[in-house]
Amino acid sequence: MKNYAIITAAGKGTRLPGAVAKQFRPIGSKPLLAWTIDKFEQCPSIDAIHLVVSGEDLNYTHEAVVDRFKYKKVERIVAGGKTRFDSILCGLRSVPETANLVYIHDGVRPLVSIAEIEAVGKEAEAYDAAILAVRQTETLKRIEDGFVIATLDRDKIWVAQTPQVFKYEAIISAYIQALESKRDFTDESAVCEAFGISVRIVEGSTANIKVTTPEDLDLARKLLTME
Repeated sequence: MKNYAIITAAGKGTRLPGAVAKQFRPIGSKPLLAWTIDKFEQCPSIDAIHLVVSGEDLNYTHEAVVDRFKYKKVERIVAGGKTRFDSILCGLRSVPETANLVYIHDGVRPLVSIAEIEAVGKEAEAYDAAILAVRQTETLKRIEDGFVIATLDRDKIWVAQTPQVFKYEAIISAYIQALESKRDFTDESAVCEAFGISVRIVEGSTANIKVTTPEDLDLARKLLTME
């Protein structure tokens, strides 16, 4: 059975406005999305890659990214949906039912390491579901009506990253249940949690940033072009 990476790049990036979507912004000699694909192309555990992009970006992604950089593992480019949940479901449905693991990753997280991809995949193989996450270092407050009502124990709080990796049969079952119950989620592991699948934590790195703001893009550009 094969392991698939589903790399999502269907978002509009409203916090990083511009004529070009953030996943296609140039960093050095190639677009941001290509830097991300590189990691999965080089990762021994990944057998095939499916890209999920906006319907209007299908041809552009094929020509300007996949063909241009001659990626051998990219099997399919599929159109996403209106929400992240919908887009991930489109990606999952593009994967054959015989798949073993699916690695779901943000197309705008180009600084994930191959070692991190391998580590979270190994845990998912053993526990059915695993995600990269980093420890929370700030003190967190829960508020209502502008007043603090609780201080959270930061030792028990982690910040989720991607890739999030799942046995295919587990994640597709959870998504189908979520669809039938008409519930929406912004995080893949939350779908699993909601339907009784335990999710293993693998400690990642703060370097694995998601490019969301102009400052993130500047940092990614500096870090990637230094490598």
